Amino acid sequence: MIVLSWNCTRWNCRGLGHPRAVPILCELIKAHRVDVVFLFETLVHAVKIEEIRVKVRFAGAFSVDRFGRSGGLAVFWRQTVAFGGLTGFYGFPERGKRPESWALLRSLSTQSTLPWCIIGDFNDLLSPDDKKGKYEHPQWLYTGFMQAVMDSGLSDLPLIGYQFTWERGKGTTTSVEERLDRALVTSSWMEKFPNAQLHNLCASVSDHSPILINTTPRLQMGRTRDFMFENKRLKEPNLQDFITCKKDIERLRLSGCEEDAVGIQKIKYNLTKLLSQEELHWKQRAKEYWLQYGDLNTQFFHSVATKRKERNRIKSLVDDRGVRHSNITNICKVVSTYFENLFEEADAIHDPVMQVVDRVVTDEVNESLTAPFKDEEFKKAIFQMKADKSPGPDGFNPGFFQKFWNLVGSPVTSDCKKWLLNLQFPPKLNNTNVVLIPKCESPLSMKDLRPISLCNVLYKLIAKVLANRMKGVLPDIISKHQSAFT
Repeated sequence: MIVLSWNCTRWNCRGLGHPRAVPILCELIKAHRVDVVFLFETLVHAVKIEEIRVKVRFAGAFSVDRFGRSGGLAVFWRQTVAFGGLTGFYGFPERGKRPESWALLRSLSTQSTLPWCIIGDFNDLLSPDDKKGKYEHPQWLYTGFMQAVMDSGLSDLPLIGYQFTWERGKGTTTSVEERLDRALVTSSWMEKFPNAQLHNLCASVSDHSPILINTTPRLQMGRTRDFMFENKRLKEPNLQDFITCKKDIERLRLSGCEEDAVGIQKIKYNLTKLLSQEELHWKQRAKEYWLQYGDLNTQFFHSVATKRKERNRIKSLVDDRGVRHSNITNICKVVSTYFENLFEEADAIHDPVMQVVDRVVTDEVNESLTAPFKDEEFKKAIFQMKADKSPGPDGFNPGFFQKFWNLVGSPVTSDCKKWLLNLQFPPKLNNTNVVLIPKCESPLSMKDLRPISLCNVLYKLIAKVLANRMKGVLPDIISKHQSAFT
């Protein structure tokens, strides 16, 4: 397998022997779908690294054992990842040995002509903006590192999020924060991955933050799968507390207030505790889940699912001129043209008809329909929806909003009320995924397919709030003879 889009993370973990370090590493890999992992100061031997490789289900690993009570390096990777040249770098922490790190950087830059990215803990700063604290950093260190980077033909990839990756003495008068961890890239690497981003992540152990490179290449082979929230995530233990902890850490970090340092440490402790509880929960539940659901995962059901998928696949379509199309782009055009013609506004004269229709909406009813919207209406509407309804383009289903309504309810309600009041909606709110369900074994044209519209949850929420208001007055407005409305 060749992956043209990949994620790489680097973390000075300060010891994988810590009971909470491995669960945090597993969570980072799962949450960000990481393809390559560099770890520094692992403080463990190769046997432990191999155990972790098996646990995170990576194809390969390479490690350097710790030396005494310090050191240790490791790199993990999935099957085959095409990323040009990728190097993990750990600079000498001693100031007197920094010139050796700079010389190594220059030497590495001459060993390959591939697009190159070097990521790691450089133990160096490029400018005074990389440091926050009481003590100044020597100018000769700034100059020396910057010159080595320039001589190597590298540029610094901007960091998204909190701008410091290492801290010491947080909350004290001697507090120091620095950006020791970074990614340096060549111009050819940036041409290959023009949309690459470097993120500063949260971790509740170690004085270093993990950093993540997320690349988006120009060309991708095959179909990219859109995000889709799965309801099975709602059954994960402590999911809501876990999300809240991560949001609080990021908020307090970005505030920059020294008074928040103690709060950050408390939240980090709670986060690591939750991760440990989650790992223990699934260890205990693994056997029970297999006994309960394992027999359902049979070859028969896999075969049925595969045949159903193949039967629903649209291999070709005939357009309105009788021409058959099998190319995916042309099939999409056939579908688009069909719906454009179907829903095109026709010229019609409405006034003569409307003049003979009696007015049945009284001023009192109209007042109730146009009354200001209340928060309770939106909460009622969201919980009236089936939790497992198929998601729209946003990837979320009602189950997600129901589970986390105490977190998202207030901003969602506020935005929906604002849109309804101003009669202005976000341009992509009503974007819809149209799924075509075959009516017969081998559909030939659009008439053989039944369309199902999958809308965004917020769009359905607004529509349901309006529908709920109209339900009370519809019996007085719609005649009993209009059977289509009953």
